[in-house]
Amino acid sequence: MIGWYTFQEKANNLKFRKIDKFVNGLKRDIQAIRNAIIYEYNNGLAEGSVNKLKVIKGIMYGRS
Repeated sequence: MIGWYTFQEKANNLKFRKIDKFVNGLKRDIQAIRNAIIYEYNNGLAEGSVNKLKVIKGIMYGRS
């Protein structure tokens, strides 16, 4: 994780608001990021089904 800390320190030194917000978001989600790298399974199939359902509902209600 040395690379992460180096990136974080360099980003903090830049003092750009949007970069600060991005780094803070990464800090909040660091465990999810680690899990995405470590584990080989994901929920892509479920996410695809949900997206398809939302598209169909949008078409039904005239928002598409």
